[in-house]
This record gives sequence, C-alpha cells and structure tokens, in this order.
Amino acid sequence: MSVPRSLCTLVVLGAVLVPMAHAQVATSTNYQLADFSLDAGGGGIASIGNGTWVSVGITSGGTLSSSNYQAGVGILETTDPVPQNAPILFGLTPDYGNKAGGSLITVSGYNFDKFGVGPSVTMTIDGVPATGLSVLSNTQLTATVPAGVSGIQNVVVTSSLGSGSDPDAWLYTPAVISTEATQVGGEMDIRNYGTPGNAIIMLAAGGTGSGGTQFGTFLLSPNFIFVFFGLPYPGPDGIHAFHTNVPNMPVLSGFTVYFQSLEATSLSPVLGQFTNRSSVSFQ
Repeated sequence: MSVPRSLCTLVVLGAVLVPMAHAQVATSTNYQLADFSLDAGGGGIASIGNGTWVSVGITSGGTLSSSNYQAGVGILETTDPVPQNAPILFGLTPDYGNKAGGSLITVSGYNFDKFGVGPSVTMTIDGVPATGLSVLSNTQLTATVPAGVSGIQNVVVTSSLGSGSDPDAWLYTPAVISTEATQVGGEMDIRNYGTPGNAIIMLAAGGTGSGGTQFGTFLLSPNFIFVFFGLPYPGPDGIHAFHTNVPNMPVLSGFTVYFQSLEATSLSPVLGQFTNRSSVSFQ
C-alpha cells in the first residue's frame, strides 16, 4: 500500500542565504531555487586524524581586490572559517536508534581534544548524558545513547572550553518525520522509522491533541484525514519513505496536516506503540 500521490513534496528549508554574499538564485519558467542546505555528516566530515567544517556567521573573511577588480570567495566573504575553542559538532553515525537507548554511535566534529581537554568531554541527548564516552581524537569520539523519547532530539557536546550543539542530530525511533513546509501543488516527503518486520499504522489529522492510550500518548485530533494499515518497516534499516504530491488547490494554502504513526508488533489484536508527531504546512 502506498500514500496517494494526490497529497504532497519536499522543499528544502533550513539554510538562509547571507544577503551580503549576493548569491544568484537559479530560476526558470516553472521552477525557482528557494533554498539550499549543506549536509555532510551533519555539517562536516571527520576521521580520527582529520576534520573539516562549514562555518556560517557574521565575521568577515575578507575579499580579494586590486585597483580594478574585487571578488568574494563563497561564504568566506561574510564568514570567519576558523573554529572556536569549544567543541564543534558535525554529526552522529548512525543518527537514529530505538528510544530504549543502547546504540553505539560515532560522533564527528572538532575541538574534542583541543589543548588536551578530551578527559573533560561529555555529551547529552535531549539533556540526558550519554554513557561510555571515549574521545578518540580531536575530531572523533564514541558513546552509547541513553534512553529517550520518540522523535528528533538535540545533541550537546561539552568540554572545559565550552559547548557545541545540533538541535536535530539524533532521532529516537519509532518515529515519523515529514517535510515541514511545502507549496500548494508542490511535493513532500514522509519517513517512518521502526523495527524491520513490524507494521506501520499511519494516521493524519487536521489538528493536534493529547490523550493516553494503551499504545502511549495519542497526539492528534480525532478528525482523521486518512489511515493506512499494515505498511511494513522494510529491512535492513527500518525506514519507510513516502514521496507524494500536494494537490494544486488554493484552498489548501495555510492548512497544516499532522502525522503520527503506530509501530504495530501485532495486527490481530493490535499491539504496539505510538511515535512522535510530525507536520507539514501548505503555503
């Protein structure tokens, strides 16, 4: 079973173009580049011996100039690319795992052992300390994920020199995530994360709610738009992805659809646990 393609598409929202850079926006008769993001392991890449990063800020990196010419090189024109002394977090591998905790992760970043501060480094996910943390180098550490709550969570790495964080670096499963906003007539993505072999019961509604059930907290209003039964979490990673179209109907503008899924360990009788809530707004 699949989601009707009459529903929705992904518009990447996130990075904001720096006005001073005067970047040219790509356009055509039917399309325009609305936004972009830089994504390499959460913003940078690192190994035990080497690391690289992307810095976005307001400190000028300078321009190249002569009597007749002047040029700025990418974001270096408006950004100081030299990192601070505090930890810089690039990303986690893997970047999702069961909310029961216990996942062993590798964290890439920078300044994990600057000036020998490695022994002071700690990490939290949604405010809960990770265990078994080991700083392997200035750019890499490993740790075990604590138990948590379904959905996207903030990760903070702290040393005696300061802290670095990423508000959406980790995803506790089972979980559902979706494109946050898209245009009417555009597209959207929905992803369900769970245990391979279990079934997805996906729900959608035009409003939110909160009520206790035998499956956990139900976070939608009772006015369902649709319900899909029996979709499987596929192996090996347990990620079921939907890519759907939004009807080109002006009446949808300003409307928000909310999603929640149930990871079902049994369909007869129905047993399982609710995920977090996600949403998409039509513009």
